Amino acid sequence: MKNLNYNERSWAIDLISEINLISSRKISDQFKATGEQTLTTKVGKLFPDLILQDFNLNVLQGWELKFPNTSILNEELLDNAKIKAESLNLESFLVWNVKEACLYLKNQATGAFEAMKTWESSIIQAREDVFLNSEEWKRMLVEILDDLNSFFSQGKIKTSYLTEVIDASFLSEIVENSYKFDIEIIKEKERGSSLFRSQMDNWWEFNKNSFGDNKYEAMSKINFVKWINKIIFVNTLNSYIDLNDEILKINRTNNVNDLLEIFSKVTNDHNFINIFGSAFTDEMLSSESMVNLQILNQLLYTTKLSEDIKKLYAHLIENNISKTNKKFQGFYTTPENLSHLLVELVIDDINGSVIDPCCGSGTILNSIRNYYSNFQDPLSVNSNIWGADKFDFPVQVSTISNVRPELIGSVINIFTEDVFNLSIEKEIKFINPKKPSETVSKRLPEFDYIISNLPFVSFNKINEYSRNEGIEHYQFEEISNEYSLGARSDLYYYIINHLNKILNENGKAGFITSNSWLGTTEGVSFKNLLLENFNIDVIVISGTGKWFENADVKTLLLILSKKLDKNNTKFVTLKKDVNQLTSDEIKRIKDSIVLESENEYLSIHTYSKDRFINLVESIGSSWMPLFVDNKWIDDDLLEKLIPLDSIFDISRGIRKGWNEMFYVKSDIDIEKEYLSPLYKSSSDYKALEIDPSTKEVAFDCNEDIEYLKINKPKAYSWIKRFETKKNKAGKLLPEALGKPDNWYKLTKAPFSDFMISQNPYKKLMVFKPSKKGVIDQRFICLTILDPNSYNSEVLHLLLNSIIFQFFIESAGFPRGLGALDINSTNFPKLKLLNPGLLNEKQNKHLINLFEPIKNRSQENLEIEFTLPDRIRFEETLLSYFGLDSKFLQIKNALIDLYKIRTIE
Repeated sequence: MKNLNYNERSWAIDLISEINLISSRKISDQFKATGEQTLTTKVGKLFPDLILQDFNLNVLQGWELKFPNTSILNEELLDNAKIKAESLNLESFLVWNVKEACLYLKNQATGAFEAMKTWESSIIQAREDVFLNSEEWKRMLVEILDDLNSFFSQGKIKTSYLTEVIDASFLSEIVENSYKFDIEIIKEKERGSSLFRSQMDNWWEFNKNSFGDNKYEAMSKINFVKWINKIIFVNTLNSYIDLNDEILKINRTNNVNDLLEIFSKVTNDHNFINIFGSAFTDEMLSSESMVNLQILNQLLYTTKLSEDIKKLYAHLIENNISKTNKKFQGFYTTPENLSHLLVELVIDDINGSVIDPCCGSGTILNSIRNYYSNFQDPLSVNSNIWGADKFDFPVQVSTISNVRPELIGSVINIFTEDVFNLSIEKEIKFINPKKPSETVSKRLPEFDYIISNLPFVSFNKINEYSRNEGIEHYQFEEISNEYSLGARSDLYYYIINHLNKILNENGKAGFITSNSWLGTTEGVSFKNLLLENFNIDVIVISGTGKWFENADVKTLLLILSKKLDKNNTKFVTLKKDVNQLTSDEIKRIKDSIVLESENEYLSIHTYSKDRFINLVESIGSSWMPLFVDNKWIDDDLLEKLIPLDSIFDISRGIRKGWNEMFYVKSDIDIEKEYLSPLYKSSSDYKALEIDPSTKEVAFDCNEDIEYLKINKPKAYSWIKRFETKKNKAGKLLPEALGKPDNWYKLTKAPFSDFMISQNPYKKLMVFKPSKKGVIDQRFICLTILDPNSYNSEVLHLLLNSIIFQFFIESAGFPRGLGALDINSTNFPKLKLLNPGLLNEKQNKHLINLFEPIKNRSQENLEIEFTLPDRIRFEETLLSYFGLDSKFLQIKNALIDLYKIRTIE
């Protein structure tokens, strides 16, 4: 009798049961099978129909199952099997249509999956034969399992551990195939609930600049990742406490409310509200997302995950949260070695209390916990460590990564709070782990240590942040006025100022910040804030490129002491990639910094506060020269320098905006009197004397529009073409570019005698333009104040001398991608060798020596100063100023600074 309801899914269920039954009867060669046979999904291509595991529950293989009416050579079947094998990091798969089975193995040379072994039945030929001939396919199954066991035992087929299977790409695939289905659920809820609209608007108002343009995509993605966290953690927790019933119920739920109820029970019974607690978006799950969470849950449960999941979460954070979201929420995950070094440099007394107030994914908290655990038991350590973050998602992840088996049943001091709301004695409420229906109140102590990777939130968010109703105590405007913090100050300036209030009088703090404050205009005010409130103990920068691989920003370690009676600051450059260091090397670096001893891992320069402040002020530089040997900057040199702005008027090139209108092709048909030569980009130039662009000119018209309408129709037509265009903010150009009567006019700039790129890279060149023209804002312009008092040829060679190139390199800070960001406000403060100290004979000799240098292509900095003509010129110039012995010292200092900037 035929069973009309017996289908592929029914057979898959029977097949999985039979594999597990065969395994239970055998002492060796055990296999275990699981699959998605109890689940349905529209998204597909995520999981095989059957997953074969070994005795140790390592993932062996995925099987794709069909009935005989589908050929095992079917292209779609094989493609699906291949995709699923690769997503599980497997090198083989098996396809079986009951009638025939075929094993495919990946060719390591070509990457293609090739048929390796086939099995066939002469009895089963059609769909209806499957139910009636179960003994036949069971016979085939025994044969297949025996052959597979031989292949696995001989090492012909690779086994994958769960941590290999559930890797970044696997989790990313789940997210990418799920969250989009949730968007419509969110939109539907938004249409039907005023409360939800308000919650959504409030959330998006603060996060819109960090998630891209699509709030629904951002919210659904974050929400689904949080659910993944819950599923992974509940399975991890099952290794320590019995949650089998709850985990099995997850796969029997039909709606999100049942799922919420399961996690509510887990929370009520066992706490971990930071992980399992609900947010206003938690119910926004589609059926597709529910199914994929259930499949992940099933895979984890059948494998009884017990390994440390720290690496799993690092992969998840790195790959499944958009870069803009990570950047805004501090989720440029801190490299572990950098975190370890920071903790080593800050912690003195292991009994001290410590907080990471912007804990993100918990890397620094983990480093603190591990460091303390070398000296104390886990419970004592736990009582001294605190963590906080503004957002619930990082608090969830941080809590997960800080859970230890010994801490189950204890309060883990990680909570959700804005850093600006932290204050001594502030009451923080936690769920009582022993009685989850009750709360436990703790008060924030006066901390011995504060350690954090501060969020990279730029100045353009400050005004929005300061208006946030959730901030209780902090007065942004008052602090901004007190320390003259400019409109472009980063958020961490304010954070560090505030955290000073929760640090005890003997306390220390260590932060990861961007390096920009070393050289920006806004950084001057931040330095004053630091110097007034702390002693700057140590600043550590990288001499081997960026520490954060996924962020363009360059960073540093800033170690501060609350005690102002300390007086020395150590400026340290790491010579080895921090991510490649061993634990012993990190300790050695820490010891070298403490003991002020250089080695192959670092250089160190120590100054008193007065000395380093006087040094940078004497040459008008940023703080970057403090990281290299600058002993050659002595009184003898300083008395031969004069301020740059005593010779030049210094300004930026023209910044009008909307280059499409003002920078036009050279052959454009506009009246010639309104087309000016254009100097647009330093990348166009290789030599020191330059001509304007041959490809483009500037539309440089300052006539009245009515005059143009009558007398200059081409220029008039060109202007009218842009009159109705809008900028990115939606403003019409006449409104965005100036007053209605001058929006199309370029400000006439005075002739610039010399110009230098605002962001030079591997060449530091001060150019001399051949003719008057429009100079773009990418350049800093130098115009001689009194042309009759100076020989412009002498000024040009002095501006390109090695000593002024050192000052240029010192004027800014290293940007991402290796460019130098020159502080245009600091630039006029730089010093130049006094041309008045040279006589006419010396001038002529130097001009002759400089002539071949000026007319040839300039080399990258480290090569340029090895060339014979350059060395001859530089040594002669220095000798005329009585600085004969300083060439090598200046060269080494310049190249060291240059390498700090350009090595990526």
